[in-house]
Amino acid sequence: LLASGSTDRKLRIYTITPGAAPSLKYTIDAATDDVSSVAFSSDSEFLACGSHDKKVRVYALGDDGEPSLKYTLEDATKGIFSVAFSADAKLLASGSLDTMVRVYAVEDEAPCLKHTLNTATDWVFSVAFSAESNLLATASQDKKLRVYTLGDGAATPSLAHTSEARGPVT
Repeated sequence: LLASGSTDRKLRIYTITPGAAPSLKYTIDAATDDVSSVAFSSDSEFLACGSHDKKVRVYALGDDGEPSLKYTLEDATKGIFSVAFSADAKLLASGSLDTMVRVYAVEDEAPCLKHTLNTATDWVFSVAFSAESNLLATASQDKKLRVYTLGDGAATPSLAHTSEARGPVT
């Protein structure tokens, strides 16, 4: 499956067949403003989308990829720019125009806000987890790349590097 978000507020899910063009399978009216980021969980059971309407929506994907809204996270005070699942699919991070990074525990039925990281001084454009799920990298408009070590009770900054890069991190 392939997913895309759009300024038309829709989330689209496509099937991919080698040697063929992607085939549109589902179109969802996903938000009340631009859908700026989408991410599949590593187990392909969930799809998250972040929107400029300040919400992160998480969809459960059926066996055929059909999405059903599982929950909506509404903690941001400005639009969401980036969403990412950890490699173990236990955490979901969002980066926002309100300068905050939020990390949710999503392995249970009800998501729980685990960390609120507020060290950026401007918009957070991108969030990405390490393969081990214990580090979170962020990039923001303030020209800083940050890496946080995620522990049981705390998220501690382990690197803040000034850079001209204000785009995606991975």
